Amino acid sequence: MKHILRVLSCGFFALMTLPCMAQTQAETFMFTPAIGKMLFDSNRHVKDSSFYSVSLGYQFDEIWAGEAMFGMFETKSKSTARSSTGYHFNLNGLYHLYPAEKLNPYVIGGVGLLAAEKLDWSDSDALMQKSAVTMNVGAGLKYDLTPAWQLRAEAREFIVRHSIDHDFDTVINVGLTWYFDNPRRQKLRRMKPVQMDIQKVIQPFLILAEDRRA
Repeated sequence: MKHILRVLSCGFFALMTLPCMAQTQAETFMFTPAIGKMLFDSNRHVKDSSFYSVSLGYQFDEIWAGEAMFGMFETKSKSTARSSTGYHFNLNGLYHLYPAEKLNPYVIGGVGLLAAEKLDWSDSDALMQKSAVTMNVGAGLKYDLTPAWQLRAEAREFIVRHSIDHDFDTVINVGLTWYFDNPRRQKLRRMKPVQMDIQKVIQPFLILAEDRRA
């Protein structure tokens, strides 16, 4: 756990060295560390746990964005002291409802994978499969703190598919989103606009028209 946190911290500070851009502008990247709570389906018979995640996304335009999220949790059986560490990875799409407002609600959804250490317990005690396909859907709010920073809170329902049935896990978290610039946008902003001299363009046509009149 300590090693993972160190890696995430190094990555966060490395990203902070890149130039940043204003809120929810098209063609910008976004990085979001978050912390929250994972509420497991009662069928699992495991305790709720903390949930830590990092997300890296791309704002295609003012409304649509894509995002990859990696999260981890550690849960325990309700009947024993055994614990299991699990990981979530999913790809999501975000649809922002009011991108021009300071408080911007959005909806989110996607697909992914869940991987966990299966505990040494009987199926009647608890259920935590080693891997499973997941789908998720949810909603959240973004609040502009500065042109490059947003406070983010969301709730998502994860549908975990396995051979017996489907489990429904809920994740509620808060995070801090940092928008940083796309190098291509920097290049476009540095380019000087092409200035066209209209007089020089139409001059040959004026001369040709005068010759025909003569």
